[in-house]
Amino acid sequence: MKIWTIQSIDIWEKLKEEEIVTCDEKLASYLKDEECSFLEPYNWIRNKMINSMGDSSYKSGIYPIWGWYIYNGLHRKPDLRYSGHGEHGEQMACIELEIPDNNVLID
Repeated sequence: MKIWTIQSIDIWEKLKEEEIVTCDEKLASYLKDEECSFLEPYNWIRNKMINSMGDSSYKSGIYPIWGWYIYNGLHRKPDLRYSGHGEHGEQMACIELEIPDNNVLID
């Protein structure tokens, strides 16, 4: 399945080197921001992946990477020209991934 994820350039560089990245709660500012916390939704996603998909690789503090299968109603990559994909002024990369269907949670 083809999906897209928007990540910082640092994550893009890490992905090129290590070929795998996860969302680390300690490093993800959006999981700590009290005004706009994604921690509850990310816990729901992680628990769904563990319980429904049998993926126990997401231990405490490790979360899956968010990706898009549908963007603005179509199966297409997100548009970086629109805001909200990162901090203002931060350079971001839209990364296309081909992932086995059974490793993707679409809910």
